[in-house]
Amino acid sequence: MEHGVFKYTPEDEERILGGLDGEAIFLKTPSIPELKCKYESDIKRMINLQLHMVTLGQYYKEGKIPRGLRSNIRPNLFQGDTMYCARFVMLSNKYAMDTILLNIEYLQEESKKMQVNTEGIEQKIKALITIEDWNIFKEKVDKESVKLRNELEEVKRKKWNRDLEDYEAGHIYSWQREGNKPMWKKKGGHGRNRYQEKTIEGQSNTRGEEASGTTGNRKKKPEKNRLQPQRQVANKKRDQTS
Repeated sequence: MEHGVFKYTPEDEERILGGLDGEAIFLKTPSIPELKCKYESDIKRMINLQLHMVTLGQYYKEGKIPRGLRSNIRPNLFQGDTMYCARFVMLSNKYAMDTILLNIEYLQEESKKMQVNTEGIEQKIKALITIEDWNIFKEKVDKESVKLRNELEEVKRKKWNRDLEDYEAGHIYSWQREGNKPMWKKKGGHGRNRYQEKTIEGQSNTRGEEASGTTGNRKKKPEKNRLQPQRQVANKKRDQTS
């Protein structure tokens, strides 16, 4: 042993650890509530993945693009050229449609992994509880799953109808709905957006009102009578002399 230093040797480690009674397998064994919670979570996630996957597939088959995958880039050059804008739309469409395929491909792989993982958890739960308890739990999960699926289908149905209206109106991208107005207005050589211009204009009006002594609908506070204390003193002296 070195002076002032104590160290365990490999032999000491083997001797001490060899004297342990049993193994801590329970630490790596999830409890029944944890397994049930994980199972329910995975089932809900699988429903979401499956619905999202088939919905995107329908968008692709019909040549439609959901709003969430439409590009926000707008044609800043040749905005008045019809052919240029048409080609710009086609390029944006190709990017979006390829992105849909990419998402579907990865959703399929993720769904397969989730299926295998969920089946493994199901087997673990069945090994820890009775068949009766499993049937009760499974019935509960199935009811919640049906409710969730109906809610998600309703949300996706509303979005689908909304997106179809965009195509019927011919306003697919945001810049088409806004009439392809420029995002920035230049004033005095500096780029300012509309919000900044309105704010600056509002501040200028406020300052102008203050400079001219007008404040719009604000009411002026009545000025205090500065001579009031002097009058009180005069009246007091008069009372004393009378």
